[in-house]
Amino acid sequence: MTEFNGWAGAILDVDLTSGKIERQPLSREMAIKHIGGLGFGTKTLYDNVGPDVDPLSPESVFTIGQGPLCGTLSPAAGRADLVAKSPLTGIFLRSNLGGFFGPELKWAGYDLIIVRGQSPRPVYLWIKDDHFELRDASHLWGKDTWETERILRHENKDHDIKALKIGPAGENMCYSSAIIGDLARACGKCSLAAIWGAKRLKAVAVRGTRGVRIARPKEMVALATELWERFKEDPMYASHCRYGTNTWVGDTVMKSMGGIKPELSSQAFEKLYHKNISCSGCALHCSHWLKVKSGKYAGTQGEGLEGNTQLVGFDLGVGADFMTYYNNLCNRMGLDTMHPGAAIQWAMSLYRDGIITRADTDGLELTPGNEEAVLKMIDRIIRKEGFGEILDMYPVRAAEKLGRGSENYISHRKGYPSPYTGFMSSVKTTLAHAVATRGHDHLTGSPGIETPNRQPEMTNEILEKLGREKYGDPTMFTDTSYTPQRKYALRVWECENYFAMADMTGTCKFAAREVLLVKGIDIPDFARLLTAATGIEFSPADCTRAAEREMLLERAFNAREGIRRIDDYPFALWYLKKFGRPHPRFDYARLKMSAEDYGKLLDMYYELRGCDLETGIPRADKLNEVGLDYVAADLARRGILPQPTTAHV
Repeated sequence: MTEFNGWAGAILDVDLTSGKIERQPLSREMAIKHIGGLGFGTKTLYDNVGPDVDPLSPESVFTIGQGPLCGTLSPAAGRADLVAKSPLTGIFLRSNLGGFFGPELKWAGYDLIIVRGQSPRPVYLWIKDDHFELRDASHLWGKDTWETERILRHENKDHDIKALKIGPAGENMCYSSAIIGDLARACGKCSLAAIWGAKRLKAVAVRGTRGVRIARPKEMVALATELWERFKEDPMYASHCRYGTNTWVGDTVMKSMGGIKPELSSQAFEKLYHKNISCSGCALHCSHWLKVKSGKYAGTQGEGLEGNTQLVGFDLGVGADFMTYYNNLCNRMGLDTMHPGAAIQWAMSLYRDGIITRADTDGLELTPGNEEAVLKMIDRIIRKEGFGEILDMYPVRAAEKLGRGSENYISHRKGYPSPYTGFMSSVKTTLAHAVATRGHDHLTGSPGIETPNRQPEMTNEILEKLGREKYGDPTMFTDTSYTPQRKYALRVWECENYFAMADMTGTCKFAAREVLLVKGIDIPDFARLLTAATGIEFSPADCTRAAEREMLLERAFNAREGIRRIDDYPFALWYLKKFGRPHPRFDYARLKMSAEDYGKLLDMYYELRGCDLETGIPRADKLNEVGLDYVAADLARRGILPQPTTAHV
């Protein structure tokens, strides 16, 4: 068996149907080619789950993994990735969480958990170093995630156990459900927890005491010290450490939606901050423990809440106190905070325009500011009762089931909700969200923080200096015209690459260039950190190639599921191309980009990514170049490998 540094060197393959668990050695080839975390998960998913597999069937497979930097002194390296085929969208699903689970899994001695089959009864997976087993979870079924974790720690007599759990929403296989780590670390989006519910897996509880071997510990300490000191020089460092995403996501996006609501602003939440808290091994401490001290929700306290959850309150017409309560409720019940919020906002629009009435909503008046109605509808969503069952299906299935023109009120990319037309704050973020492999998503490769005038800390002077130093082009970041320019596609390609490296290594994107654009971890830094941790010489080119391999494998998986070029357009343009007519609620004369110009930009992205211009499917030559020749052969066998072409018509 190969001895590893950085990597733990082992995989657990769990068959819930038979109850058999097999420990397998990690191969050196897989480690070097796919790095870890997201990379291991995507490789496993592609090899095990085809287009004929229902995500909620016993034949489906999901993975839990972390990367070679996770659990080490490498900055902000406390992330874990879960990968599966989505029940909501039917395509690639990856969900990432921080907190403490990822490092604990590493310290127990495992890089990856593969779960397949379906248990005949509720179970949880117990791992303590070399000991692993499936245990009965009948007494946990029906419990919320906080109570589940308390019981797991109590009955195993160890307060240091780290666990991933589903709540009642996951047990009921809700599309809007989420897996919860710690108290508030959610694997949300795209219904991963519904897979656990279908498999009757309540939790994965881990206790690790083995630590991790580092090839060059002195070098790692020096690198970590250097990077943490460097981070302090970034313009976004102080603000992010103080407010987390409440400013650069919450406040900023509210501005674009019509103005910051004082009752939802970062200052409103700052009044609730009891203390800053951090994930394992991270000094950014960008999360908070919130306490509501007065009013209707006095006594409510818990970890949170992220900027995107903050934005849910904007259209719901509520304030910080209520959103703190809402956030806790979702975390306890194992519910994604954004998905049900977006669904209820959709219902409020339908209610406002008379498409639905109280006769449809179980007697609830769905109007902005009606907190009681929101909470009652959340309960119905969790139970899949009445109108809540329809909202849980949001967006596509919900509109299909309800009808009455409600389909004109949804917006989505690849089946996952997106805002209105799908055009974002810049041409780069619009492209990034549209081409994202799990549907509309800022975490696949969106370069949002660099948008001029978005953040007061990121002045045009700073952006021009960075553009000049890195690209020899002072307008690289400040030029925001909605025109097809290669530099826009290049920035999305680059962001996808270093976001992929973050997810493969177990590193938080907040310490990479998603937030710390000027001084955060970049591809050359990943190469140095991987070399120090593993003892294997990684170059920046090796890291870029690994990231390219990951992105191409995700796109190849989606290609097998039927995703094509049209699915990489923003919603308004997708609708136009799909149905051959304008969307009835959009003024196309006011769109920031025409379908023709966006198509030219998409061509530029495809050329950089190595995809066919006609279909968006990875080309054989590019797949072979990055060592995915078996994927090219698979696509060819299925008749969907693109033939060589020179231009998109």
